[in-house]
Amino acid sequence: MFVGGLPEDLTLLREDSGDARLVQQRFSGCLRDLSFKVTDSPSEEWKSLDWANATKKVAAYESWEGCPVQTVDGAHFLGHGFLEMVSDVFSGGQDFDIHMDFRTDQLNALLLFTYNTVTGDYMLVELEAGLLSFILAADGHVTELSMWVGLSYCDGDWKPLSLAKRGSLISAAVDDWAEEARGAGEAVRLTVDSPLYLGGVPTELVHPALVSRSHKHGLGGCIKALTIRSDETNPPASQSVNLSVASRRSVRVYLDGCPTSETRYNCRGNDSVLVYSGRKTRATDHSLQPFTVPASVPPPTAVQSVTGFSAEVSWAPPTGDVRGLIDRYELKAYNRDQPEAPPVNARYLANGNFTAAVSSPSALYVTWDPPARPNGGISAYCLYHNNHMVYRGKERQHNITGKKD
Repeated sequence: MFVGGLPEDLTLLREDSGDARLVQQRFSGCLRDLSFKVTDSPSEEWKSLDWANATKKVAAYESWEGCPVQTVDGAHFLGHGFLEMVSDVFSGGQDFDIHMDFRTDQLNALLLFTYNTVTGDYMLVELEAGLLSFILAADGHVTELSMWVGLSYCDGDWKPLSLAKRGSLISAAVDDWAEEARGAGEAVRLTVDSPLYLGGVPTELVHPALVSRSHKHGLGGCIKALTIRSDETNPPASQSVNLSVASRRSVRVYLDGCPTSETRYNCRGNDSVLVYSGRKTRATDHSLQPFTVPASVPPPTAVQSVTGFSAEVSWAPPTGDVRGLIDRYELKAYNRDQPEAPPVNARYLANGNFTAAVSSPSALYVTWDPPARPNGGISAYCLYHNNHMVYRGKERQHNITGKKD
């Protein structure tokens, strides 16, 4: 017996049509006090369902998470989940606008992602430690807008988010913050055919943009009032999207409403917390919570030589009593003939990928410090090698591969 939905691999033998056709969309919401009538004669006998006896559960809330009694409009994202919309909600365009209201008390969150299953087109929007990243790849060109939006977006109040594309120009706005960026070359058309993902992506989804540019932190908060306008539709009018109707799949998302904002935290974050804001260069935090560091990290599970200068390494995350978020993994390769020589370092985001490559000596690992006196928020660092840009992003390290000199 299945409650709330059917497994993905279940084969239906019935071929009913019309009103008798089985609804395969999963139930999104809460159930309680579920009982079954086990006998009908001579008197009815009912038996309550014991949820603890379930043999398997997929994307179901834990009993302690409960269900909100008082709610407001919107979809509630519990974190580590996503909302998958049908693919015809958004297919791209040369000119388009996307508006939504969101509410969160966390610093980092993936807000929106969609891509083309054949070409390299994609769109990624996420928040990370005060920065809004809006990355759009179309027709071989990548345009990136990295905008400082302060830390007010994670105070638990509703914030409006606007995204727009006009030819080769993309723009974004959150509250009173707004910025635009122009891509190189002529106007290009974004063409996507995947589902539109809100508030996160499935853990099994593999895409180069998610590996290199995203932590894949699922949103903890709420989204409402999603509207989309694109020149792909005729006429190109703004369409309000009903999240419940247009959703194809939801994991850890409550579609019946958002909890009231009577109790909330300010920017508690999922890997960092704001503990001081001011002009001083030193501060003490007296509210630290206990955390643990793995006593030992297991060795790589597999190491395979790719070339004479690089190796592919696979590893498993640490197990045991590990309290705290793992933000990134660092690989070190030592010279067996010269163990005293400095190792080759490579760092990778902890986004579910446990296989990477370490290269040397045809690689150059570069790190740098932030400017001592930046004139405003840093949107990106640009690294050049032999007059060619080899890196653009917010990280302060990069491994330059394929060196010949």
